[in-house]
Amino acid sequence: PTCIEVFLEGKRSRDRRFVRPKTGFLRCLNETGGKYLIIPITINYEAIPEQSSLTMEVEGQVGNKMCVFSLFSWMKRVYSGEINLGRIHVVASDPILLEASPKLKMSEVASIIQKNQQRKVMVSKFHMETSANILNVDTEIVKKAVQFLGCPLWIDRQP
Repeated sequence: PTCIEVFLEGKRSRDRRFVRPKTGFLRCLNETGGKYLIIPITINYEAIPEQSSLTMEVEGQVGNKMCVFSLFSWMKRVYSGEINLGRIHVVASDPILLEASPKLKMSEVASIIQKNQQRKVMVSKFHMETSANILNVDTEIVKKAVQFLGCPLWIDRQP
């Protein structure tokens, strides 16, 4: 078997929203006439390069524009230990069998893959605290709302 990693979105959104998936790769697979096992993978990060800038923007302040210099500056601070990246959580959804057929609508297949990924997105302490700050409510209220909605929480490690 051959394994191929593909990001259907083609890019990452800064605010963790899923962008409209591209279907070209799926169409190519379908045109081969074979059977393929697709395993949707979700990658959750505790920290991203533009996290503080994004928080400022959500609060209505002017954030820093992303540029190569800012990215390298951030990477230097990570390398020197000034910034803790935290953890990365990678989780796979149930496999999806793609059997080639001229009747398949790749936008529907991409949507199914993306919905499986969305179910695996985890909400971190940072996201709850930032949301609470923006909404001007206690973090515990946001946590209860997130739990009520059935969103998985990124549980902090106990010391």
